[in-house]
Amino acid sequence: MWAQQGGPHKWAPQGGPRSGITIRHLWRSVIRAYALKNGFAIKIQNTQRRVDKTIYARTYVCNLTGENRDKEPVEDEEVLIGSVGSEKKNRRRDKLPRRGCKFRIYVINRRNTRHWEITSLELNHNHEVVSPSKMNLIKRERHVTAAQKNLIKSLHVSGIEPRQQMNIFGKMHGGEELEEESGGNVFIRTLIDEEGRLKCLLWVVPRSLLAYKNFGDVIAFDTTYRTNRYVMPFVPFTGMNHHYQSVLFGFALMRDELKTTFEWILGTWLEAVEGKSPLAIITEQDQAMAGAIQSQLPNTTHLLCSWHISNKFPEKLSTSYAKKEIKGDFNNYIYHSLTEEIFEDRWKALILKYKLEDNTWLQGLYNLKYKWIDAYTRNIFSAGQKITSRSEGMNAFFDAYVGSCTGLK
Repeated sequence: MWAQQGGPHKWAPQGGPRSGITIRHLWRSVIRAYALKNGFAIKIQNTQRRVDKTIYARTYVCNLTGENRDKEPVEDEEVLIGSVGSEKKNRRRDKLPRRGCKFRIYVINRRNTRHWEITSLELNHNHEVVSPSKMNLIKRERHVTAAQKNLIKSLHVSGIEPRQQMNIFGKMHGGEELEEESGGNVFIRTLIDEEGRLKCLLWVVPRSLLAYKNFGDVIAFDTTYRTNRYVMPFVPFTGMNHHYQSVLFGFALMRDELKTTFEWILGTWLEAVEGKSPLAIITEQDQAMAGAIQSQLPNTTHLLCSWHISNKFPEKLSTSYAKKEIKGDFNNYIYHSLTEEIFEDRWKALILKYKLEDNTWLQGLYNLKYKWIDAYTRNIFSAGQKITSRSEGMNAFFDAYVGSCTGLK
């Protein structure tokens, strides 16, 4: 970047001195650009002015130039925070450690000339520099760009709190390596109806794709979350990682809950995750969804969320469920039958005890026992998940960022 001109101590930017260049332009386009490219921060050490206050010379040095003359480490014993019988002392702020770096650039604007020359130059550092991709973490180089300011304004208008805005920026800048590792491209697909209106929208971000490759054995597919102003339920694909934390494998918006719609959602999502089917999928009880899973994920075990089923008991068994003991009997027979034989005997006794032989809804649940009764699903790998509570918890997370009036723009 630097080229020698004239004598051994006379330097100027490569390509020759630029006519009429200002000190501000020299700082931004040449000196600071060199520091950013080579992984260190730079500052102004000295400025010299003429009588008319115009700058004619300036010295730039590395941010770690100088020595720590009056800084000594603070021992823990010296910091007394409200201890009884002791005097409170204020903790001194840590100063930036100096390394005595010798990097130095001296520029001068000689009288009767319109260009700047670098007459003294030392490019060596006595410390390690950082990679250019991490320069934004250096204190002197931390600043908010115009694009970031516009994003902050948009988030503020959308009702996002400052704390949540900070989390969003942390995710954006902390996840660059992860996105690069997983390809860096967002998978987006739309389904348009005959009238040219959006019917379905599905997207998978790189972070979700990478998470699915590692933890996609079991997923929860929940369509009970809020609808937006377009009357389209928001559907997250949710799973669990090795720390028992919820992770997202994709997102979808759908206008109806027909079998063909579910087939498009599942088939498109399968395309996004490169054709890898999960071992098990947990959903609510829905005939159209069950048919779509059977056609699109034939090798995946379909499990039903027992929590959603249990919540329907008061409605479907209104007369019998008024009895106090029936709720305890159902819970014991469904969740605490160790073998299939024990469950079968208890179920028959339960039906006879409460005279539920003619209840068609309960008979339909019995026919689906392989999908939700513990005695039948105990040997199916589900990563400890039996209900769609993962999706419910993720829904609560999204409540802090989006609402029914949130648009798609």
